[in-house]
Amino acid sequence: MNRELELLLRGAKMTGTFVEGLEYIYEDLYVSDDVDHLQKFCEFLDKEIGGAGPANIEDLYFAFGNQDIPHCQEIISHWKEKLAMYKMY
Repeated sequence: MNRELELLLRGAKMTGTFVEGLEYIYEDLYVSDDVDHLQKFCEFLDKEIGGAGPANIEDLYFAFGNQDIPHCQEIISHWKEKLAMYKMY
């Protein structure tokens, strides 16, 4: 797993959301990291998907960056439905 995603997971675990988690881990990012892209990804996770974890964050990150590919749309739909199902209980 890449470093940025590990940091995002840590931040989300500490704060409860990925957007707030990004602010939490902001100082640990490298200057070369694309913070705007990470911000959009965090908003996507919080608003569209409903979260992420170690098991799916890499798939979701890839799908987020390649939303024009039909398979990536399937990945997004799969995790969105699965997380919605978990939140029902």
